[in-house]
Amino acid sequence: MLARFPLVVTALSGMLFAPLRARCDDTAEADFRIARPKFQSRLRAKEPEERIAAVQDLRRYPTVDAVKMVVNSGLKDRVPEVRKAAHETLLALKSNDDICRYLLSTLTKDTRRGGYSEMTPPLITVLLASTSPDIEREVTTYLEKLGATTEGLVLLETLADELGERGNEDDLASLGKLAHLPIFAREFGLRRAVSEAAVKFNRREAIGLLIEILAGVKGTVRTVVVDHLTEVTGMPFGPDADGWAKWWDQNKEKFEYPSSKERTAANKPAVGQGGSMYYGLRIYADRIVFIIDTSGSMVGERLQAAKRELMKAIDGLDENTQFAIVVFNSGVQVWHRDLVPATDRAKQAAARFVLGQEAQGSTASYDALESALRYDAEAIYFLTDGAPNGGKIDAPPAIVEAITRTNRGRRLSIYSIGIGVGQRGGLFDTFLEALAKANWGEYRRVD
Repeated sequence: MLARFPLVVTALSGMLFAPLRARCDDTAEADFRIARPKFQSRLRAKEPEERIAAVQDLRRYPTVDAVKMVVNSGLKDRVPEVRKAAHETLLALKSNDDICRYLLSTLTKDTRRGGYSEMTPPLITVLLASTSPDIEREVTTYLEKLGATTEGLVLLETLADELGERGNEDDLASLGKLAHLPIFAREFGLRRAVSEAAVKFNRREAIGLLIEILAGVKGTVRTVVVDHLTEVTGMPFGPDADGWAKWWDQNKEKFEYPSSKERTAANKPAVGQGGSMYYGLRIYADRIVFIIDTSGSMVGERLQAAKRELMKAIDGLDENTQFAIVVFNSGVQVWHRDLVPATDRAKQAAARFVLGQEAQGSTASYDALESALRYDAEAIYFLTDGAPNGGKIDAPPAIVEAITRTNRGRRLSIYSIGIGVGQRGGLFDTFLEALAKANWGEYRRVD
């Protein structure tokens, strides 16, 4: 009987306070009906300061009707400061289940119509900040459906970017919820976005989230997390998630997040330390596509040197790494249609394939990049010695735009290696640099 006593108290509390909550809600609704005309007038005021004050004052009315006004006027305002105030007002009301359900229904209607608006990201962040188990379940279902489309996945990744830029406590909690979505384990792009956002938080709590993320990631994302943890703590655990977790359990209460000045160069590890190299670029992804140019201008020692560098890079891959090779000139040839584990046998077969290539034809750069993006990879290493010519798209700016658009949700790193690119700032040099910069990669000149 005594063991059941807390349950009885809880039940009685619910029965006693439910009428009180209902009366409070009724009072708030009645008060807002009286105040509505005044708020409508204030939200149409010419001065942004008055509209900001109106949105902030609406916090005193935790009702769905008041929130509709915040959403339809505040979040759609042309002035960023007003939109920010509206977002903060909604965050202040995140514990109200009725309000959260209204926000979720608003999002669901927009998604069902196949569209998103400038309101979508802030509404999602409010729902992610809710601590109601029921709301969390409904939001998880909604976000899983959202992330099933390319546009929805890009939206979630962009949302993670924005959370990292703002960097407050509520944003970190929301980011943690994105890391617990089932889609996080399936989509490399979302894992990368969430992890790169988490390292921007100069907060002690971010260390715990990063250690939690580390336990379930590999390749590029693992390197992002390990590099940051090592830099801010100076601890030598590398990719050992259990080692980090044990250390954090013992030190999280006394740990003080260092400023950028307090982080010493000695703490910063070499990215991908211990991995393979390719033209001086460290390889730390677990799933890689190598693209090599075999156009006519690569004839002679230029192609022979490129073959040696590629075979050396492949030979240094860890056996847990998977890779593919794409060769291009006037057309595109692939070694295998799928990524292949880097076993000794596969490395030998890859070497035979590479050695058998001859220089001929033009430079269908876009076609090669398009082919490489079909693989389930994390990184592409694109080697070429000439301006694009003879592909589906030849104009360098158009190639960068098209490839970057295709890669938005994937977030693969595209590393570009230019052989004999000519003067800095030239068309070919600019093309390769822009391609890498727009796609989470790095550009390497080989003069």
